[in-house]
Amino acid sequence: MYHGADYVPRINFTCTEEQLTRSQRLFTRSKLRGDLLRKVFDDILDMVEEHGETFAVALAYSQEDSLTVLPRARRAVGITKTLLEGARK
Repeated sequence: MYHGADYVPRINFTCTEEQLTRSQRLFTRSKLRGDLLRKVFDDILDMVEEHGETFAVALAYSQEDSLTVLPRARRAVGITKTLLEGARK
């Protein structure tokens, strides 16, 4: 696919009015907001790549916030890998 020299890939998503207002108030520099969102998006993509779309569904519909779920999922994956490696020995 050809893109012009000025092409910048983007992903757009809808948010609530409250989310938009809060993000504008909390992140006065839009670059910071984008940097944070890209980092979180990378973390989610990594987890889905490793564990499949089921992980994304669980994250999207969890009653807990993503800042709680992502680290817990990473720890669980680490523990599971350790247990599996120990069982193979």
